[in-house]
Amino acid sequence: MQISLEDRIIGLSQLWSTAKYNFARWDELPGLDWDAEYRAALPRVIAADDPAAYYAELMKLVTLLRDGHSYVVMPDEIKPPYAVPFYTSHRWGGHVVSSLPKDCGVPIYSRITAINGTPVEDWCREKAYPYVWHEKADSRFYQGALGYIIGCHETGAITIDTDGGAFTVRHGEERELAEPPRLSHPEFETAELLHRTDGCCSLYKTADNIAIFEVDTCQDPTLKAALYENLDKFRACRGFVIDVRYNNGGSSRNVEPLVQLFFESEFDFGAGYSPLYIPVYAAMAQYRYPDRYEGLTETEAKLIHEIAEHKSFYVDNYKTRVADCPAFLAQPVVVLSGLSTASAAESVLTAMKYQNRAVIVGERSYGSTGQPIFGQLPGGGYFGVCTQKGVMPDGADFNNIGIAPDIEASISKEDALNGFDRVFDKGLEVLRGML
Repeated sequence: MQISLEDRIIGLSQLWSTAKYNFARWDELPGLDWDAEYRAALPRVIAADDPAAYYAELMKLVTLLRDGHSYVVMPDEIKPPYAVPFYTSHRWGGHVVSSLPKDCGVPIYSRITAINGTPVEDWCREKAYPYVWHEKADSRFYQGALGYIIGCHETGAITIDTDGGAFTVRHGEERELAEPPRLSHPEFETAELLHRTDGCCSLYKTADNIAIFEVDTCQDPTLKAALYENLDKFRACRGFVIDVRYNNGGSSRNVEPLVQLFFESEFDFGAGYSPLYIPVYAAMAQYRYPDRYEGLTETEAKLIHEIAEHKSFYVDNYKTRVADCPAFLAQPVVVLSGLSTASAAESVLTAMKYQNRAVIVGERSYGSTGQPIFGQLPGGGYFGVCTQKGVMPDGADFNNIGIAPDIEASISKEDALNGFDRVFDKGLEVLRGML
């Protein structure tokens, strides 16, 4: 694939202009001169004859927005494959190897200390962080991003130093891997499977009549049918565990039917703040100052400048009700949250936690939401730019922070090596204490 110089410049310009007029968080980046960054990127884009290098420059630019819902996606044709025979995660305060060659002599979940002799954090600051959102590193790197990025940058022999020893692999080679057991819990040995839609949800009932909803995604609109058509199988359960730990979002509308089951009337997903922009105000603001507008109140003059400077927002309060919800379930609820609970899945936490409808058990959520606006890029890739900052019903912003659980619980290294789901265990314990 080749991307012409003209198309490279157009793609860069589309990303810059879309963010300039639509990005929701300019007020949080007072030190970022977006126009200057565009000018600085222009000569690099002009020099980037290789399509992968071109896309890397776009990724560097969008990462300056420090937002998990603003990103650039390479076309599959040029996207580098996963090229190293090991996998990584971010757990227990650092990067670890979660799967690695069986014959390397290094224990699974050893903490990475260096990559080809460079301390891991120094390596990440140079070769990973400039290209990906990383403000909440435990979330961003939880599912193996570091291993992929190592394969994009390093070639030939790659030595990984860990607190359990060092091992060396070669870029692109295949090795037999040692892998940890999947997390599980003894409760599922006797639980009844009520329904499963692969990739969407699984519904279970325990021997003591507790319903378990594993909700894998918010992208699948069939979740509503899966729940409502199987309602009679769990309507009389004594309590509910809703597991959204591995749900990285989709559309909040797809989980509204789930949330509505636990509210007798409308429920609150919080609010969305989307920037207002009125061109004539920008024109007026460039010549005058708020204290010099004749015939305008101080509030009106201030508003002109706030809109021109991306500091004024349209506020959409997300209070809703699913009119055809067939039941109200008043029983106790526990929601399990984790580092991969993102975007629309965080809306579930927002509604259930801040209206005191459930106890949240687990870890802080991913920490990113924002209804991205998409744009096509030359070569078949695309970008997304966050257009809305979501806040919780109390006004708190969880971007780059995550939503805190009511009761913290996590998987220890010993749990992971034994395949024991400590968070699920804690969630069941909490729910049974509420019955």
